[in-house]
Parts: sequence; C-alpha cells; structure tokens
Amino acid sequence: MRRSLAAALLLLASAEAFSAPGRGAHVLDYSAEGRPFPAGGKLVVRCANGSVRVVGDPESERIRLRAIEEVFGTSGSEARAILEATTIDWREEGDSLIRVEVSAPEALVERVRPRLLDLFRPRGRPEVAVTLAIALPERSDVEIRAAGADVGVSGIDGRVEVATAGGSVRLDEIAGEVRVSTEGGAIAAEDIRGTIEIRSMRGEIEVRRMNGPARIDGAGSEIYLAGSTGPAAVHSISGNVLVSRGSGSLTVTTSSGAVELGRRKGEVSVRTRSGCVTVRDEPGGISRCAIRTESGPIRVFPEGEWSARVEARAGSKRVECSYPVVLQWVTDSGFLGIAGTGAAEFLVESERGAVRIASPRSSAETHPGEMP
Repeated sequence: MRRSLAAALLLLASAEAFSAPGRGAHVLDYSAEGRPFPAGGKLVVRCANGSVRVVGDPESERIRLRAIEEVFGTSGSEARAILEATTIDWREEGDSLIRVEVSAPEALVERVRPRLLDLFRPRGRPEVAVTLAIALPERSDVEIRAAGADVGVSGIDGRVEVATAGGSVRLDEIAGEVRVSTEGGAIAAEDIRGTIEIRSMRGEIEVRRMNGPARIDGAGSEIYLAGSTGPAAVHSISGNVLVSRGSGSLTVTTSSGAVELGRRKGEVSVRTRSGCVTVRDEPGGISRCAIRTESGPIRVFPEGEWSARVEARAGSKRVECSYPVVLQWVTDSGFLGIAGTGAAEFLVESERGAVRIASPRSSAETHPGEMP
C-alpha cells in the first residue's frame, strides 16, 4: 500500500499552517471569502495529475478555490519537500480573467531520490496529485488543460473548453458552447444547450440530452448519443455507435464499428465499411434515411403502421423483406417497395453485405438492446 502525505489548501486569503492529527499531514488553511469575479469573466486552469472540479453558482458574484495536494511514492522529509515546492499560482489578469496553474517540482522529485538510496526504497518515482475545487458565477467561460487529471464542469452558462491527455471528463448543465478533446479518457456530457464538439482517441463517449449542433469524433471510442434535438455528426473508426431517441439530422460514418439507431426523427445518413448497421423506426420517425456499407450487413426493423418508400440493394448477398410492401420493381440485387403511403424515404445499399427488412415480431430473436 502506497504511503501518502497530504496537504489541504483553501487558497483565498491569509494563511495559517498546522499539523493535522492522525497521519502527520501538513495543512494550509485559508479563509473562504473568495474574490470578486464579474459575470462573463473567464477562468483558465492548468493542472497535471489529480482532478479539477468547476461548479457555477447562479447567486454568487465571487470565485472560490480549494486545493488538496498529495504526494505518493515517498514519505517523511522527502514528501514534505516535494509538497512545499509544489506551487498553485492563482492570479488575476485584467478585470475578467483569473488563471490557476499547478506546477509540480519535477526537478526536486528527481533530486530527492538519490540513486544509492533507491536500493532501500519502494520502486517507482514520487508522484504529485492536486485536487482543485472551484466555484464561480454561473455566467462564466471556463478553459481547462490537464495531463492526467480528471475534469468535471457543471452549471456553467458560458463557453467550456477542456483538453486532457488521459483523464476522464464529465460535463453537466452547460448552456454555452462546449469543446472537449482527450487522448484516452472517458467523456460524459449531459444537458448541453449549446454547440458541442468532442474528440477522443480512445475511451467511451456518452452524450445525453443535447439541444444544439454536435460533432463527435471517436477514433477507437464507443459512442452513445441519446436525446439529442439538434443536427449531429458522429464519426468513429473502430468503435461502435449507438444513437437512441431524439430529433434533427444525423450523420454517422465508421470504418469497422457497428451502428445502431432507434427512435429518431428527422433525416439519417449512415456510411460504414465493414460494420453492421441496425435501424429501428416507428411511424412519424425517420423522414429520410440513406444507409450504405461496403461489406457490413444492414437490418431495418419497422414498428407499427410504417409508411415508407423503400429501395434496397445488395451487390453480392441476399436481400430479404418480410415487412408487407407493395413492390414497384424487383431485380436479382434488390427491390423498390411502398409501405403504407410511402411518406418516408429509405435507401439501403450494401456492396457485399446482406440486407434485411423485417417487422419486430419476426426479428425478436435478433433485436439488439437499446440504451436506457
């Protein structure tokens, strides 16, 4: 079990240092009066390891910050030296910008571990983690850059921009523009009422209840989108894509990931190379749908009194339709049929994959689960 030396900082006014009971932790305790912060101001945070939590307060006109520092992998005087050398720079720039930067003493971390003494110490170099908790007025812009720190932002009526190397990101109740990028952390966003742009190399992406335009890029990420009511573009290379409920135009492109759509309203376009595409539609749902794959199979499961003009093609595989349609023409590679009054338009085409259109009753055994 790793030993740790912790210091809690409430970085807002005059300070008093003392030793905390129990673990010999050194604590710096600052008053919590905070600093005036104008509506529409901007907070900029730079942090490496640990976590950053920013919360908007609709009734506050001040900004408050609390920080907890921890040193892992060493103890005693070494840990104390590292802790005291770790700086949290909190400064104002102009009338509406506050910058918070955490600097870990990398050179000191190396220096307090002499090579000879390493023979008698636990393996691994010391690590410094800083936990930041910041409260500020609701109408603020927030910009966070972190290495391995987890990030959470909620209750902000302004622009939010987050970039991390490996930490997770969670956003809740954001009314302004949102931009998030990460190399490996999971991303969760909920109740977003502005434009949202997400980029991730790997790590699960989940977005729920989104009202503005969205662009989501996940190279190897699993992507879940539920309850969106604006135009959305989703791109994935190898991760699966699941879209449930919502309205507005939707574009999905993948290379090898599976795509599953359910209970959407509006226009839908899906392109994939080898991934399977599954669409569940209901009356008054999708108005226009275009699905094209190279080798991935396509499955369309209509519900209720479905009304659509359906054109289905499969280059070298079988086209199957068990839903009642009035055929307009039939060839060896596909058909054109009308279900109901033909209100919606469906074009499904696979070069080397099978195409199937079936009622839910005939496809119950293959019906994939829907995101709750």
